[in-house]
Amino acid sequence: MPLVQAFRAIRYNPARFPDLTPLLTPPYDVISEQEQAACYARHPHNMIRLDLGQILPADSDADNRYVRSAHSFAQWRREQILIQDQTPALYPSSIRYALPTGQVKTLMGVFALVKLEPFDAGHVLPHEMTFSAAKEDRLHLMRASRASFSPIFLISPDPDGRLRPLLEQSIPRSEAAGSARPSGATEGDNQPLQQLWRLTDPAMIDEITAVLAKHPLLIADGHHRYETALNYRNEVAGSAAGASANFCLAFIAASHDPGLSIQPTHRVVARLPNFDLPSFCQRLGDRFSIAPQTGAAVQDLQAAMERSGQTQPVFGLITPSGASLLTYRRPAGGQLDVRILQSEILEALLQLQEEEAVAGGRLRYVKDAQEAARLVQAGEAQLAFLLNPTPIEAIEAIAHSGGRMPRKTTYFLPKPLTGFAIYPLD
Repeated sequence: MPLVQAFRAIRYNPARFPDLTPLLTPPYDVISEQEQAACYARHPHNMIRLDLGQILPADSDADNRYVRSAHSFAQWRREQILIQDQTPALYPSSIRYALPTGQVKTLMGVFALVKLEPFDAGHVLPHEMTFSAAKEDRLHLMRASRASFSPIFLISPDPDGRLRPLLEQSIPRSEAAGSARPSGATEGDNQPLQQLWRLTDPAMIDEITAVLAKHPLLIADGHHRYETALNYRNEVAGSAAGASANFCLAFIAASHDPGLSIQPTHRVVARLPNFDLPSFCQRLGDRFSIAPQTGAAVQDLQAAMERSGQTQPVFGLITPSGASLLTYRRPAGGQLDVRILQSEILEALLQLQEEEAVAGGRLRYVKDAQEAARLVQAGEAQLAFLLNPTPIEAIEAIAHSGGRMPRKTTYFLPKPLTGFAIYPLD
């Protein structure tokens, strides 16, 4: 079973930065260029400079985003912008967030180290395919900085429902002499959004790690980071950094925590040469029933998808002429919606091979259904396919059977922020 342990995190110096709001960032792979620029402008010590540095026209082998990250990391440590805890700890954390519907939830999780093992060992399980370019980028960063800035998001089955109560019980026993005051926090609308506590109590640490050691952990978010950490570990095996590289930084929560949400990732298609919409819809009708949604708003289409998706795979189709509900007319045989979309529409009808199509700008992944529809209506895309969320039970079943879902199938919420805890590999 997975080995989870406490560690001495590097963190923003709490004496200098009681409010971490201007310093932390979302995970690197959900940050747009505009958001990256905004993070740069927000604070001179924003985590963006370490985890997702800007690419400059004059970049070279001697001076590039990775070199600059390593330089800033070392300088911030020297200047005590970042300091390392002296005692190994677990770092319980709560994340409060709002869904697009307006519903507010709070997830409880914990920052810890997880021993790196190949997937076939069965202790840490993937559920999605990955892109090679993203892994290459992360490996360059890890080699240069010798640190893990962004945690992998793991979920534990926790069938007995013990993890969240244990984490909540651990907060009063964290540092600050028994106070429940967090060691770090971000705020929004004058309320805490993400809080972190430092737990050094050995008995409590043992209880939490024992619960997490009972069952394999599933990667919710961070497949590229985990595979990169494995590659880095193999590179430095036998060196002075080898022992540290046997572990990766992780944020772990329970799979059935009421604060966990799974959103779909929609597909947007553009730049198809000689694309003829009537011809495409005719061929689409051989496999799907097409029900036009006259005058329907995106949320109405999604509501129809949710109702119909209880019994048969369905998709929402957005075209320049309107929206339609697509219902699969063949036996699904237990196939996931996203796999049917990938194989029977994107590949068979549109001749799109995923990685090549993404690189060429013909296929995009969009989290917001409204944004997907806007891209089509604005003429920036030709088609958008909306999906229903994939149930956690289906994701766990695929992972435990050794299967993988298509890339960018799931979008777990909330995303733990980057910069609360850093794992040094030196």
